[in-house]
Amino acid sequence: MGNISIEIKGFSTVTSSKIVASLNKIYKDFSFLDIRRLSTIIVSSEFKENSVTLQDKYAVVLTLSKNDDFEFILLINPNFILNILKNKEDLFYKRAFHILHHEFAHIHDNNKKIDAFKNLMKTSSYKGVSSLLYPIAENCWSEYIANFISSKSALDTTYPFEVAKALLYKVNNIPKEIEKKFSLFNGKKGNKEFILFSIKQAESLFKSAAYLIGYLNGIGISLEKIDEKIALELNSSSFYIFFESLKYELSSIHQIYPDGFINLSIYKKIAFLVEEFLKQKGISLIEEKEEPIF
Repeated sequence: MGNISIEIKGFSTVTSSKIVASLNKIYKDFSFLDIRRLSTIIVSSEFKENSVTLQDKYAVVLTLSKNDDFEFILLINPNFILNILKNKEDLFYKRAFHILHHEFAHIHDNNKKIDAFKNLMKTSSYKGVSSLLYPIAENCWSEYIANFISSKSALDTTYPFEVAKALLYKVNNIPKEIEKKFSLFNGKKGNKEFILFSIKQAESLFKSAAYLIGYLNGIGISLEKIDEKIALELNSSSFYIFFESLKYELSSIHQIYPDGFINLSIYKKIAFLVEEFLKQKGISLIEEKEEPIF
């Protein structure tokens, strides 16, 4: 792995050596990806320096400032990593391989964004309503492109179906959760806690949609091919227009990726979609002097 450091905690020397060997083999499979700035792979349930814990996550890519640039640390759950020691035909190995493929795709995408936006990332931050909506749009793009890039390895798993099923669950239940929360605040849609809750719910919904769209576009199939019933229910839902609009906007961004990434306005239309979804639920975001007003 060249200059990449691998730190493994909680395993015997023998097991650690096997993990390192397997990671090296997998890393070579992803040699076509841009892995610059990846400095360290840590197999541990936490990263104390940044107070990061994986909890129910398999892995996460951390982006840290380093001098006038950035570096990446790939944190991998120790319970999950053992799956890469299984036989390559084992389903658990295939699922683990895909997850790592997805995380390396994040690193690839992060490198492209840093190359385009490094100065903005160092000196700028979103203000007002944009500080609530643009990060969601960024996450939608990030998960879309990571799944698009890693979609080939997903073919050996049930992840596309699982993601489609999870999206439909959120489509059916998140509006209910928002209404339920609304009733707890006695019908006060201007309540700050309620609005922040609703934004988080919207983020979860749109990210799940972006996950699925990444698979659909990457594999080159329709949702009907994954599951006809899920496709029918999604098409009949009030979220369908947002799903199709998100699919169009992500595809439009992809067409100019990465050379056309000139400024952060690329995320504007996705942020608008999230805002429109919230408006549909009766939640309007306004600002005064670049600060959100709830």
